[in-house]
Amino acid sequence: GRRLAVDVSGWLHKAKLRDAAEVVSTGVSDKAVSYMIQMVEGLLGLGATPVLVFDGASYPPKQATQDSRREKVEENRRAAEAAAADGTASGRALNGLFAKAALVQEPLLRAVMNWAIEREVEFVVAPMEADQQLVSVLDYARVDSILAASQDSDLAAYGGTSVAYDYSEKDGSCMHVCLLEDVLGKVVGEFDFTQWTYDRFLTMCI
Repeated sequence: GRRLAVDVSGWLHKAKLRDAAEVVSTGVSDKAVSYMIQMVEGLLGLGATPVLVFDGASYPPKQATQDSRREKVEENRRAAEAAAADGTASGRALNGLFAKAALVQEPLLRAVMNWAIEREVEFVVAPMEADQQLVSVLDYARVDSILAASQDSDLAAYGGTSVAYDYSEKDGSCMHVCLLEDVLGKVVGEFDFTQWTYDRFLTMCI
């Protein structure tokens, strides 16, 4: 019965590998969309109410890094298409080449959003990267917890005090961390946080 703010970026990066050649060619594939639907339906089947959070525009300070990645992806695309054309790779080897060239693009995003609208699943698009938006919806969208795409600690630094990590679509398990209740003021394994405040924790993250 919980409302979850879901960082879909991790799912999208896995989805783009489903029929990667088609994703490279058209920006989307039926298998990619089906994977996204499967993941969201899994949460619905557990009784959760997901609020999907998509990345928005590129973060300006990371523009140079992103441009470099796109150049590499373009090189991989040319290599994959050349291998497909001259027959130097096939099957899993060829799919591996296309996987390195696949990007999350507008056609895939649009297809997932259109499905969400039809399925009446809420979603928001962050102004830039999703991290801050995920924390924001804890307040304005009355969300109980964040479902993280990775073990990135940025969410805790931004104020994500209730975060689920390592979600398994197979059995619905995850690692739920409530920063204020489970960490600060406690001894966690070999780490002693008994005298820690959130401000001290934030300083450490920075």
